[in-house]
Amino acid sequence: MKHAATLVILFFNILWLSFYWRTTFSINHTYDNLIFYGYTILVSLISIALYHCVIRRFNRYYVNYIYLTIILTVSCYAIFLIFHREYLLFRTIAIALAFLILLIVVLNNKRLLCFCLLAISSIVIFNFTSPRTNSQLNNINSEIEIDSFYSDLKEIKFNQKPNVYIIGFLAASPSSVLKKTINISSSPFEEALKDNDFSIFKNTFSDAYPTRNAYASLFSLTDSVYKKIIPKERGYAFSGLKRSPLVTIFQSNGYAVTTVADDYKFGRPGGLHVDNYLVNKEFTLCKSDYYPEYVRNMMFFGACFIRNHEIFSNRKSESSSNFLISNIQNQSVNFKPQLLIAHLKPPIHAPSNITLDSNQNGVKAFRKHYLTAAQRAADNLIRIKEAILEKDQSAVILILGDSGVQISSKLYNQKNNDKLVIQDNFGVLAAVYPRDTCRVSYDKELSKGYITTVEIIRALVNCFSGQENTFPQSYMIRRANIQNSFLDFSNYLYDD
Repeated sequence: MKHAATLVILFFNILWLSFYWRTTFSINHTYDNLIFYGYTILVSLISIALYHCVIRRFNRYYVNYIYLTIILTVSCYAIFLIFHREYLLFRTIAIALAFLILLIVVLNNKRLLCFCLLAISSIVIFNFTSPRTNSQLNNINSEIEIDSFYSDLKEIKFNQKPNVYIIGFLAASPSSVLKKTINISSSPFEEALKDNDFSIFKNTFSDAYPTRNAYASLFSLTDSVYKKIIPKERGYAFSGLKRSPLVTIFQSNGYAVTTVADDYKFGRPGGLHVDNYLVNKEFTLCKSDYYPEYVRNMMFFGACFIRNHEIFSNRKSESSSNFLISNIQNQSVNFKPQLLIAHLKPPIHAPSNITLDSNQNGVKAFRKHYLTAAQRAADNLIRIKEAILEKDQSAVILILGDSGVQISSKLYNQKNNDKLVIQDNFGVLAAVYPRDTCRVSYDKELSKGYITTVEIIRALVNCFSGQENTFPQSYMIRRANIQNSFLDFSNYLYDD
């Protein structure tokens, strides 16, 4: 039984590694592999050594059975977590094998043990020889991927093709809203926009929140496309994991599309639908949305606790603004026009434990933090503009807030605060440089009293194409959803 148990522990750890290999093969993270593989081998050796120590110390079969049960349960749980997005059949096979082998070891049936180990070996061989490819990983199918809508979008032709920089700032709220929520009458970030000759759009609303939803809506350009994106895939268009109307239109007009983010909030690398996806912080399975947080905390037998320690970080990240500026400055001469979309922070959202009805000391403390963050964002804005204009004097720069400060999110049950909730969560700063960019198109959108971030992009497309409405299907206005009631933004204007 001692040798059988040793084989079981060894084989299950090899099985674990094969699942890891199959799931993550196409991702370039050699450093992570060294840590995970080395850690797993170490855990395997320790498990076997402890097992032999238990045998020598207790020499009782029931103790051996308990220990082996624990090992098999942990191994199967780890496999379950790693493979949680795959077919249920594989999970069932892994768990069934564990209990079957335990039973065989208890019965001391060598023939059945060999048969089960052979079955494990076949799964291991399959995983190592048939890893999931990039095309499989990126094949996030939905009906909108093959809809004729995309072929129609490719018919949109631009008459002018300047380089376009869409810079999104986290929680960039207008001063008129900040005055109502955290008593800031003048945002340093808004003042920087005015002082640097940006034209600020009045009464601008984000089409969705929080951040991933906001960008999913922005890339979708139409309400019908956004609604078809399942929640876990919102934001994948930013990383190129999903096709999107925004990128399709610009690429069909010869643009090279680059997206820049501070971390892997929008998905792992390897997306096929953008030309470049640049991320400031190094990729690691332990600090990404590749796996849900509850999985990352438990998987790999605790390897992520080690990987997340600062001594194992092989690349020190810089600030998101410095990362963006360095990439703008290092852009090589490219004969293609460029569309660059970036998401930056600061400013900052309100912490979840601070709301308008909470302790006023907490609100005052957050006000101070937000002012500091907004000043940093203002300084970054100036540096980013200078870096862009140094490379290209004719570039178009759009500044968009992703969503508001969100300090009133928990007040939606109080009907008297509905207006404040809408303004705080959806009201954002938005501006364009140069000031006269597409003025006719933007004035038309603003004639109704407000504009949304999606409408800003759509107006830009109409302007570049020289048509009043070049889109094949009309845009349905996305309205804020509070207590299952749809509210029109025109009733929640915040600028006079």
